[in-house]
Amino acid sequence: SWKSEPKARVFAQALLARALLAQGRGHEALAHARESHEQGETSGVVEGAEGTVFLALTECLLAAGENSAALDVLRRAGQRLREMAEAIDDRPTRRLFLTALPEHRRLLQLCQQAGMDTTR
Repeated sequence: SWKSEPKARVFAQALLARALLAQGRGHEALAHARESHEQGETSGVVEGAEGTVFLALTECLLAAGENSAALDVLRRAGQRLREMAEAIDDRPTRRLFLTALPEHRRLLQLCQQAGMDTTR
């Protein structure tokens, strides 16, 4: 049941939000993305899924025209990605963490497009 696996539910909600957004169902997508993000803030996220949660909410907010809110989420996402990357001692592995995972790569692209510093 979802109640026994809240971290998995957070990830599933984010994936559902991205799928709904791709289908043009932005209003539904945003509701799921918001719920995923809020639940992730309280119960955490399965390892490796935090980028997906941030990306789902950012993309859904952008699609809804909520640019200011999207930038706030994107700012937090960029900061969190940098924090996680800095915890990786091996430089090539750190680079892979930021560039090989599609969600992380996309978040960094969005940060750069928004003029945010992603090099720290």
